[in-house]
Amino acid sequence: MNAPFPCRRGESGRTWRDSGCKRHAAGEGETRRRVRFRDCDGQGSSLPCSGETLAGVHVTSGLSVLAWGLPVDRLAAAIPPSCRRGVDAAGTAGTAVRVEGKDVILETPAWAVAGATHLVPSFSALTDASYTLRLEVAARVGGAWTPWIAGASLGPDAFEPLPSSAPLAVDIDVFRSPTPFEAVRVRARLRPAAAPDAIVAAPRMLSLSASAAPPPGCSWPCRR
Repeated sequence: MNAPFPCRRGESGRTWRDSGCKRHAAGEGETRRRVRFRDCDGQGSSLPCSGETLAGVHVTSGLSVLAWGLPVDRLAAAIPPSCRRGVDAAGTAGTAVRVEGKDVILETPAWAVAGATHLVPSFSALTDASYTLRLEVAARVGGAWTPWIAGASLGPDAFEPLPSSAPLAVDIDVFRSPTPFEAVRVRARLRPAAAPDAIVAAPRMLSLSASAAPPPGCSWPCRR
């Protein structure tokens, strides 16, 4: 658990825990998408389940999760029902764990994301082991699957690059398409600093947030 840190509004002198503020995870470029909460004005990026945020932005978002060594019932209970899509356990048909040379590959089943145009995959593991991570996506668009496309690498090692694959585009960790996705598979490529067992044995979670674009004619933030 990371230590608490002051809210964005420094003069408050309060931490995000005791003020109710969530951790600030966005840089200055994300200020248009921040949501004010109590006395903390730096709230990070927000993609709500549905409806209208405090800033007036309309989006629809769904969360899918694949877990290893974690109680899927508790994970499912932590996700608001209006956001919850698939919550799968290891061994679900279509999932894969394999070792390729120095890399550990974790792969989800095909998740239905009909209507989504923006994808944000994520990975977390309960381990002290050091590793380099890259998240990769393949999508079904217009009835056909694209090749895998990769986001940015996180960690000291460099992976072999993957070619771009229209209509998919990626900006660091956000995957986009002008044509709505029908289904998506997510792959985590991990390169442990030591033996792969440290990652393979650890409780871990691979997830995908899939969201639709704002309504036509709206820009961030989109207001009534």
